[in-house]
Amino acid sequence: MLAATLICSTGLASAEVTRVDVARRMDLGASGYEKIVGTIHFAVDPSDPRNRVVVDLDKAPVNAAGRVEFSSDLYILKPKAPRGNGAALLDILNRGNKVVLNGFNRGGSPDPATENDLGDRFLMRFGFTIVWVGWEFDLDDRPMTMTMHAPVATDRGKSISGVVRATFTAGAKTTDVTVAELSKYEASDPDGADGQLTVRSQMLGARGDVIPRSRWRVAAIP
Repeated sequence: MLAATLICSTGLASAEVTRVDVARRMDLGASGYEKIVGTIHFAVDPSDPRNRVVVDLDKAPVNAAGRVEFSSDLYILKPKAPRGNGAALLDILNRGNKVVLNGFNRGGSPDPATENDLGDRFLMRFGFTIVWVGWEFDLDDRPMTMTMHAPVATDRGKSISGVVRATFTAGAKTTDVTVAELSKYEASDPDGADGQLTVRSQMLGARGDVIPRSRWRVAAIP
C-alpha cells in the first residue's frame, strides 16, 4: 500500500487546520515557558490545482466535504504572556527528531520538563515560540519521534505500488551502504533492474580496485 504523501508549504500545496487536540500542557519550571503537546488535524482539497504535486492525493479517501483528512504530531514551547516576542520558530524535524534546541540552546532535552532541560535558554531569552509539526509518514516507531499520520491511497480499492528511490553519497570506500530512508520499504524484486544500485561513477574497494556490480549491495536499517 502507498500512503498519500501530503506536502503542505506555501506555493506548493494548500491545506487548512480543522482542529487541534491538546494532550499535555505544563509549565517548564521557572523558565516562563509552557509546553503544549498534541495533534494538529488538517483537510486538503484534492481538486485544488496547487495540490497536484501531492502524489496519489486524488486516490486518497475523502470526507463528506470532499476533503482529504490527515494529522500530525504537534509540540510547542510557548512563552507565557507578556514575555513573548510575537515570533514563532518552526523547527524542521530531521527524521522525526527535534534539532533546534541543541542547535541554538547548546543542549536541552527533546521533551523538556523543567527549565534545566532547555539548555542555555538562548531562544527563551529572546522570547521565541518554538513549534514542531510532524511531516514524514514513514518513520520508525521510536520514543519522541514526531510523525505525520497520512491516509492510505488505493486505486479503486486495490493497493498501489511503485518504485521508491533515495539519493545518498558514501562517506568512505565500502561495499555496503545503509539507506535509512528506505527502511520502511521491501524490495519487490531484489535481483531485478529496479532493485539494483545505480551510481554515476564506479564504486572502488579498500585497495582502489573496482568492485563488480554483482557485489554491490544496499542494506536497510531493520
